[in-house]
Amino acid sequence: KDIDKLIKEDDHLSHLYRLVSSVIGIGPVTATAIIVQTLGFTRFTPEQPRSFANFEGLVPRKFESGKSVRRKRKGLSKKGRSIKSLLTMGAKNAIRNDPQIKQYAEQKLQQGKHYFVVINNVRNKLIDRAFAAVRKNTMYVKNMNISLVNT
Repeated sequence: KDIDKLIKEDDHLSHLYRLVSSVIGIGPVTATAIIVQTLGFTRFTPEQPRSFANFEGLVPRKFESGKSVRRKRKGLSKKGRSIKSLLTMGAKNAIRNDPQIKQYAEQKLQQGKHYFVVINNVRNKLIDRAFAAVRKNTMYVKNMNISLVNT
């Protein structure tokens, strides 16, 4: 409640909140968490969505031990940050409510990708979209790509 009050009272944070929450799949709690984790987009600038995803443990990485040639499994970091679970719920919501993301997810699943790989990809897309909205200083708007040419 204190964080929400602080965001509502500060014009800059309130503006960032509106921009981030304009992305389909990012609700009030997730938008607040992104603003807090980025320290109002000062720890991670709007040009650094990949750095933020890496910090939050959403980027696949190899797990190796020392100079060992034998490689261990690949996967996501076990950092346990709460934003990962918030973005998972947002990704599921985006797949249901955003036609572009739904088409993307279906396409990846048809290619044989594992469900959780697709969910992680959608989580990263949500981060990219939120950072893009802040970078461009505009509310997120779906690009409809409507062709005016009769076929």
